[in-house]
Amino acid sequence: MMTLQGEARVTVNNNGKTEAYTLDAANVMLAPLLKQSKGSTHGALKVQGVAQLSEAQRKRYYAAFGVPEKEAAEEGGSQPLEQKAAQPSWKRRRAADVKEEEDADDSAAPVKEEEQADADAGPSSAAVKDEDAAAAPISEEDDERLAGMNPYERAREERIASNRARLAALDLPGMASKFIDTHVSKPKRPSAPRGLAAKRQKKREPSVPQRASLRIKGIASDGTSVADELRGGQIVLKDAKDTSIWGPFPRYQDAPEPKPREMPTGPMPFNSTIGNERSDKAFLELLKKETSGSTRKAAPEQAAKAVLTEGQLRKLKLKESDVAKVTREGISHLQFHPTSSDLVIATGDKQGHIALWDVDKKTTHEAAAEDDDVEDSGVEDGVYLFRPHTSYVSGLRWATGKLHTAAYDGVVRRMDPQRAEFELLLARDDTEFSAFDCTLDGRVLFLGDNDGNFEMIDTREKADKSNSVNLHDKKLNTLHLEPSEEQVLVSSSGDRTASVWDRRKLAPGVKPLATATANNTILSAYFSPAGNKTILTTGRDNTLRLYDQSMSEQCTVPHNNNTGRWVMPLRATLGPSDTIICGSMKRAVDVYTSSGKQVTSLNSEFQTAISSRCVFHPNGSALAAATASGRILIYR
Repeated sequence: MMTLQGEARVTVNNNGKTEAYTLDAANVMLAPLLKQSKGSTHGALKVQGVAQLSEAQRKRYYAAFGVPEKEAAEEGGSQPLEQKAAQPSWKRRRAADVKEEEDADDSAAPVKEEEQADADAGPSSAAVKDEDAAAAPISEEDDERLAGMNPYERAREERIASNRARLAALDLPGMASKFIDTHVSKPKRPSAPRGLAAKRQKKREPSVPQRASLRIKGIASDGTSVADELRGGQIVLKDAKDTSIWGPFPRYQDAPEPKPREMPTGPMPFNSTIGNERSDKAFLELLKKETSGSTRKAAPEQAAKAVLTEGQLRKLKLKESDVAKVTREGISHLQFHPTSSDLVIATGDKQGHIALWDVDKKTTHEAAAEDDDVEDSGVEDGVYLFRPHTSYVSGLRWATGKLHTAAYDGVVRRMDPQRAEFELLLARDDTEFSAFDCTLDGRVLFLGDNDGNFEMIDTREKADKSNSVNLHDKKLNTLHLEPSEEQVLVSSSGDRTASVWDRRKLAPGVKPLATATANNTILSAYFSPAGNKTILTTGRDNTLRLYDQSMSEQCTVPHNNNTGRWVMPLRATLGPSDTIICGSMKRAVDVYTSSGKQVTSLNSEFQTAISSRCVFHPNGSALAAATASGRILIYR
């Protein structure tokens, strides 16, 4: 006999070759041979190693070879097997453990005969005993259940119980919990949302009674129905007390007449709709420090000095605290304050809102966490929202510390921190401004409309619409003044062209200095902020193209610009070292070199929407991406 993998095996030496059989196999192959040799030296009771088996294994062995219980009891001891099995093995082991602990206190106690016999039997006996100790305890109910099974089923159940006991002894769940507590970091508490996301509250709609038919209400019908339909929308009722002809009823409702455009008559005060008087005043003090000097001239100077390597571009990251919902609708334009010592960005959306965000301003949640004397009001978070326009903001620009904005409502305004108001510069009730730019001092405005017309207006003089010049056959999408000399500007249009113009010669019948044509609408055209007269266009033909001032193509970058109906059109811009940045349909920001090589695609778990508008800070310290949900993402 031998034990292999916790199971007793019967070994036979057949002409020098050792063969091992399981008890079930031995019952078939060897039992007939052993029965014939009963009482001889080769009988079932004379097999070597049976005494070293555990009680359960000996019981299975005797059952397999058909040894009567009386003979088995005489061989295994004076107590019959049934009486030995009456007490579960786990109780016997527990009693033995208790007895062993009691005997351990008495150092002079004699060695038990059982232990001495085990020691004399050698290591094989100890191995069998350890194997039995590792097995799962078998209750009386389990003994009765196993008694009704065939040998294979009993072996399978015993093996399952043994495996479960061994797994329980390893204490794997406890080890796993200790490992998690030691090595796995706990998730960080999410930071409080900034901007409108923190102030949005779900409005409770008034309860409205559910509509139901007369049949559901249990009210009988009066029998009235339509008997006939006549021309002109008239009907004749059937079984009605009044037999007159009813109508006419119009088949379609007339479209409501458009409401006349409400034109503003004066300035609008600097009162944020999501802030308070104290926070507005503190932010105005910050902006007042930057109202002197030429901000547009400073921007190209910073951009010319700024240099970003490919390694630095790849390291740009987005933190959760650098995400804020600043407007209620999709953002159409954005620009960093070029000279502010703090990181300040202005945005405009599709409903005429203008938002200003002091990015590095600590929220009241953060300030209260650092200083116990600060009250956590949950109001101040650096986002200030206004609505100086009533429709789509078509352009905004910082000039001498003042923010100039234009929109489709035909209104141009200037936010002056010194006066704490949005001044009214121009209002037209018959024009929709679709493109906008201004000079570095803010004195000259450049406006384009949906018909391809262009106006250049000096804010020091009375605006005269007779100066309008038609530049394109379709809507002007963008206008951008060359930032270093401010003598030429580039325009893009839905007529599939982008043209360069000399602002000093803009008059009826003027011809462009150069023109580039694409296979589809050109969504935008912008000069490089570094002042090297490089032009970048974004086309609906899925291309980004670089040109020089003569509109000679320098580079073409294939890029998916098909945003569909519900996403704002993509508009690529240039950053330091003429780095091309453009939003991606994969919820990322694609970054390319001026040669068209893709450096990286910036993405983050905190960017949950497509960023249609992107812009670099003039000094290259940050990149802002705007989404159609009104959020600003700051990569730095």
